[in-house]
Amino acid sequence: MKQLLNHKTLLILFLICGGLPLLSQDIHFSQFNSSPLNLNPALTGFFTSKHRFVLNHKSQWSSITIPYQTFSASYDTRFLLGKHKRNDMIGAGITLYRDQAGDSDFGTMQANLSVSFIKGLNNFNNHFLSFGVQTGAAQRSLNFNNLTFDDQFNGDQYDPYLTTGQKLSTENFIYLA
Repeated sequence: MKQLLNHKTLLILFLICGGLPLLSQDIHFSQFNSSPLNLNPALTGFFTSKHRFVLNHKSQWSSITIPYQTFSASYDTRFLLGKHKRNDMIGAGITLYRDQAGDSDFGTMQANLSVSFIKGLNNFNNHFLSFGVQTGAAQRSLNFNNLTFDDQFNGDQYDPYLTTGQKLSTENFIYLA
């Protein structure tokens, strides 16, 4: 009966959390499987070793004036829960990334913490169910000085000293991710 109660509690918790609004990651790697904590926080600690370090770099659209540059670094580990035949684990990790794009130096810098629970489903340790959450802080930045606008054309040529009629919002802001 206790085993059945635990499964019911887990199912109810999963259904409640499944209805919450979620946010997605904003960075893009071609080899996304090589960046597991950016792919899915449930992969935190879900590997056969004790520690995992990952470094990624991507440069794209080199034909434009300033190509997009993305850097990412992550570390995660796992902790076994008890000495049971089933390997239940908790994973913990951190991810840092920086994305810089284009002439305006549009950038995102983000730090995330990830936690996962990995439940062993059989005594052979070859079937698992994993749940994970990830949260962090991010900063977006933009350099308006490097941008040009149509209303800076004085009739003959571009004049960088003309004021723009653009309503530009803040250049930097921090938010929870």
